[in-house]
Amino acid sequence: MAISKTLPPAIVAFDYDGVLADSLHVVVDYCVATLPDRPTCESIEERIRELENVTFEAFAERSGLTDFATFFDGLQKQLVARAGEVDLFAGIDEVVRRASERHTLHVVSASPVAVIERVLRQNDLRHCFADVLGGDSPGSKVDKLRRLATNEARSSVVMIGDSGSDIRAAREAGTLSVGVTWGWQSRARLIAARPDHLVDTPSELRVLLN
Repeated sequence: MAISKTLPPAIVAFDYDGVLADSLHVVVDYCVATLPDRPTCESIEERIRELENVTFEAFAERSGLTDFATFFDGLQKQLVARAGEVDLFAGIDEVVRRASERHTLHVVSASPVAVIERVLRQNDLRHCFADVLGGDSPGSKVDKLRRLATNEARSSVVMIGDSGSDIRAAREAGTLSVGVTWGWQSRARLIAARPDHLVDTPSELRVLLN
């Protein structure tokens, strides 16, 4: 993978869960309470780490759920209800503020827009982002990345994600990718997905972006 000291000015798409927000505990708590096989917190986290594609749909299939719509509706309500309990990863707020001075920032995520907007506002970061494209926005992550690149060369669009599926979405969309290792999947999984850049701390991401 390529390693660069800094990226040129770009359109930068941040994933939300696992990149900006430390929200895994909310998802885990909901799954422990609702899944029929009565999993432990540790087993839920392991299922997520081992997913080939880190999406709520893939997780539901891995867990043997047949009624995804009901599961996802309940999860969205839980994410909204507990948004006030979600913290940002330490140091990522400064990364965003600094990056917004040089790049055009967006959020591209599977989480509901209302959840993302609330957490960004409670951390005084909403103004740093041109748009928030959540799971309730039209299109897949690939579609959303392609739309961001409509008026730009796709090589000037960068997806920052914490999972192999984020990296593959960026590749399919023809954009650059940055993998962060503090999120929902392991460093080994990210390396196997072959991101253009890989960072282990928000400080490293700040250097890359600024």
